[in-house]
Amino acid sequence: MQAEDSSPPPRSFSRFYESTAVPHSLFDLTGRVALVSGAAQGIGGSMSLVFAEAGAEVMLADIN
Repeated sequence: MQAEDSSPPPRSFSRFYESTAVPHSLFDLTGRVALVSGAAQGIGGSMSLVFAEAGAEVMLADIN
């Protein structure tokens, strides 16, 4: 059994990490795939975290 990782989120996402809790009954993406362009920062970074927390497999794309 592995110990749960309690390390903080990556610095670039730390400001978004606390605000991404979404009730699964309202926004369940289990078994779906989300392709997020512009995922390095801003809205794309925030949405990629929200989609992942909602259960989606997330593919990220960005030029930066």
